Amino acid sequence: MVERLNIASSVPTRTVVFIGSFSLQVHDHSSSPSRRKFVHSLFWPWARLPLLSEVSGQHFSVPTNRDLEIANSSAIDKPGWPMNGSVYAVDDIGIVVLSSLSHESP
Repeated sequence: MVERLNIASSVPTRTVVFIGSFSLQVHDHSSSPSRRKFVHSLFWPWARLPLLSEVSGQHFSVPTNRDLEIANSSAIDKPGWPMNGSVYAVDDIGIVVLSSLSHESP
């Protein structure tokens, strides 16, 4: 995600908006007792921006309501992560589509 965000925009990324969500799929690796059930770290909405800031070494501002509107309206036909096109930028807003909005029911 970080690499895609860095090449998606010609201007520095001020904020990142995550669209959609991961489904809560707890993976059970029953073939290996040493592996435990886990939930993907990006499942938690409150952890997404701080986690991305931590792994990238970049500070991202909390998105404004206008940023959220722009991101949501531009993400309608975008594919979900990790497909090509799921990470892009509109001006200085990085957008990560975790699940495609075109497949969600109203």
